[in-house]
Order: sequence, then C-alpha cells, then structure tokens
Amino acid sequence: MVEINFKLIFVFLLIGINLIRIYYHYKSKTQEKLHHKKFKEVSSVILFYIMFAIPSILYLTTNYIDFFNLNFYLFIRYFGIVLVIISALIFIWTHQTLGKNFSSILTIKKDHKLIKEGPYKYVRHPMYTSIFLMIFGFFFLTSNILVGILPFLSFCYLYFSRVKNEEKMLTKIFKKNYIKYSSRTGRLIPKLWN
Repeated sequence: MVEINFKLIFVFLLIGINLIRIYYHYKSKTQEKLHHKKFKEVSSVILFYIMFAIPSILYLTTNYIDFFNLNFYLFIRYFGIVLVIISALIFIWTHQTLGKNFSSILTIKKDHKLIKEGPYKYVRHPMYTSIFLMIFGFFFLTSNILVGILPFLSFCYLYFSRVKNEEKMLTKIFKKNYIKYSSRTGRLIPKLWN
C-alpha cells in the first residue's frame, strides 16, 4: 500500500477518535463538579496532546521524520489499523458506560457513582487501556518510532502521575466498596486470578 493511503487512514482514525471524545465530553459537561484537581491534571493532558500532535503532524505533512521509519512489513501496519479500531471500540464502550461520570480530568461530580459494569467489570481504568492500545496501533500503522515513543512516554507520565490520585480519590468517596472492587479487578488488564 502506498504511504499516502496509510496517512489518509491515520487522519481518518484520528478524526474519528477525537470526535468520540468531543461528543462524550460535551454530553457529560452538564453534571455539577464537587471536587476536582486542576493544574497538574490539565498540564499532563496538554503535554500528551502536544507529544502526540508534533510527530503526527510531521509524519503527515513533511519527510523530516522519515529517518525514524522502521519499515514495518505491511501485515504489521494493517495490524496497527485493527488495533486502533479495537481501541476506539473500547474507548466508546468506556465513555458510554461512564455516562455523566466522565471527565477528562480527575473529578468527583454530584451523584457520582462507582461504575462496575461494562469494561469496568474487568478493569478499573479501561480508558487508559484503550489509549495505550491506540498509541501502539498508531505506531504500527505509521511505522515511525517518533509517532510511537513520544506519545507513549508522555502518556506514561500522565498515567503514572494521576492513577494513584484517582484511586485515592475514589477510595475516599466510596470507601470499602472501592477497596473490594479494586481487589478483584486489574488496573489496565483483567486479573486472571484473585
């Protein structure tokens, strides 16, 4: 397949994922927030978007980062497309399950509920799981190490800087209910045994 076709698929998938996020962001915005953390949350999210956007734009519009092309076999690049689609489906499923509880920053909303169904039946942070899968999918699709490594490292920073705070906040609100839920679910992948 010609590189321009991979670039078009990349753009199509990226637009689709961002439209999903925008839709659910505005759908859940009406709920009143009781507690949320702001600066560090927003800065880590912005860093991730910048580290994703820069190599993506360079990949799509220039040949400056062609040096970092790993020349993956076509089947690996097609696998990347499939991985992004799977991650988008998990992304939608997670947003749909969260409903009005969804927020892109750590937030407790009025009438906040502990969600334990849908993907949350298996893992505590399926949104993060879907984004990690998405990053790997785009890396395989583009065959470019910069498109993989910069988003991966910045998302690792976002994940590790907020997952413990998120779990502390949920433990504070839901107490033993969250502790019991945590004991039977994995953070990013399902627990194979308890």
